[in-house]
Amino acid sequence: MALNLMSFVLKDVPSQEIEKIIVSDRFAQFKMKIPVVLIGGPVVAYTEELNRILDADIIVPEYSDVGNAVGAVVGKGIKRVEILIKSAYTKDKKRLVLLFSPQGRETFGSYPEALEYAESLGRRLVMEYMTEAGLDKGRVQIEMSKKDIALSEAGTIPVESKLIFVGIGTPKV
Repeated sequence: MALNLMSFVLKDVPSQEIEKIIVSDRFAQFKMKIPVVLIGGPVVAYTEELNRILDADIIVPEYSDVGNAVGAVVGKGIKRVEILIKSAYTKDKKRLVLLFSPQGRETFGSYPEALEYAESLGRRLVMEYMTEAGLDKGRVQIEMSKKDIALSEAGTIPVESKLIFVGIGTPKV
């Protein structure tokens, strides 16, 4: 639970590094500037462990176990999809663009073509997941981030692009 919480708060720190700190024998803790409110049936069992790892105001409300039922009704759904676009060359030195997604590998003739397809595919995969999970299509927000690796100045075609799509939605009530 502590690893998930700290990974959420420290978005730019790899979870493996956070885990090293959590499981180490060092005399260190993470300090939270905001209170941590625990809800759900089993949270009382985690309180002592969290207090060892986090220097935080950890709050367990009197009726925290009701959170399971409330969460099932009004909780948010989250889906994350990663797509990788990579430039490659054939044996006869012809350039091609590879796209890796949860659906597998696909080949394109140009980077712009692969990028356009990736943007559409990522959004579609997130939305399909959300609707299958019973979430309201009109209440799903999808954000996309893109990280490029290029060998030269800006404006050139990247050697590799990683697209991350994160969708957040609420259930139909």
